[in-house]
Amino acid sequence: MFVQEIDRKIEEFKSEIEKLEAERAAQAKKLEGFSAFENDIQKVCRDFGVSREELFVSQGDYLVEWVKSLNKLSERPEVYNELKAYFARVIAREGSTRKSPAKKASSGPKLEVGSYKNPKTGETIEKIKRNPKTLDEWISEHGIETVRSWKV
Repeated sequence: MFVQEIDRKIEEFKSEIEKLEAERAAQAKKLEGFSAFENDIQKVCRDFGVSREELFVSQGDYLVEWVKSLNKLSERPEVYNELKAYFARVIAREGSTRKSPAKKASSGPKLEVGSYKNPKTGETIEKIKRNPKTLDEWISEHGIETVRSWKV
């Protein structure tokens, strides 16, 4: 009885070994195909004067769609994780060196602090720090020198 059980297990393992050997042969054939593909790429680059960078750029849309499709897989290949980590580092680095937002453009020519009275409308505007909107409108309509002359 023990011998029969051991013989059955040996047969199971032989079957499993045959499957693994077939899988190894299939992987070896794939690796051979990858090598042939690489040689073909090098030949195309030589024959047509194309650089590898130009080749990849020409396939850019396809590559982008391929990487996006990797995100939908339940088990993502390692290349996806490497790309994700790389771009996370790039984004973090850009975020830390990004300049502060540009200051808002000056609202107009600067006038001295004080009150300004428009002789045409009789309206008086007080300027404390920056030009009020109405004062800027007067400057654009009448010119800076004219508005300066309206200082009370």
